Amino acid sequence: MNTVDCPHCGKNVFAVKVPVMEGWTKKGEVLKCATCGAVLGPCAAEKTPDPASDDAFASKRQALAALLGDDTPSERPAPGFLTEEKHFCRDCAHRVMNAFRIRCMKHDRDVNPMEDCPDFRAREKQTP
Repeated sequence: MNTVDCPHCGKNVFAVKVPVMEGWTKKGEVLKCATCGAVLGPCAAEKTPDPASDDAFASKRQALAALLGDDTPSERPAPGFLTEEKHFCRDCAHRVMNAFRIRCMKHDRDVNPMEDCPDFRAREKQTP
């Protein structure tokens, strides 16, 4: 940041870049005094690099493509992905639950609700 001598307040202050708005549209930027808020002048136009057309980003895009592989998304998931039915203890008829623990009455032990049990028996649906 550069300091400037403000012609309005006479102090050596920082110039603050402030956007000039017309409604919701940004029309440009001006420099203002950080102390008194007086406009010091327009900002010099800065060129921002365009990632779509700039050659400086080409090598970075190629490195990212090499890391991630083919950039075309697959249309459907791999066969068998999330199609097998799991028998979670949270859905089992043998589950007894209270505020502090979840127990399996068939195996007489504490269980995790996401365990997959070979002795699973589906609970009947309860009406509210």
